[in-house]
Amino acid sequence: MEFTLVLILPALCLNKLDTLLEVTDLIMLDIKHINPQKHKELTAHSNERILAFAKYLDEKHIPVWIRHVVVPGITLYKEYLEELGHASVSFHGKSKI
Repeated sequence: MEFTLVLILPALCLNKLDTLLEVTDLIMLDIKHINPQKHKELTAHSNERILAFAKYLDEKHIPVWIRHVVVPGITLYKEYLEELGHASVSFHGKSKI
């Protein structure tokens, strides 16, 4: 029997996730904005922890789907989409964007 478990982790504590990640097939990572300043304007929070988590997942070779909502006037700019694309190219376990 197969099932999908979705976890929403707003406050990541990476060292406590190792046990869970050992049995994880895929992570869907929500990147609201790749640009740090724009991300903070949009969410009132830094994107540093999200990007650190992406790097951590890459080091663990966990496949990642990057979810990025395209909103005209906010995230629909060529330079930001290219920046997201360039950042995601370095993920070895990336499956989809």
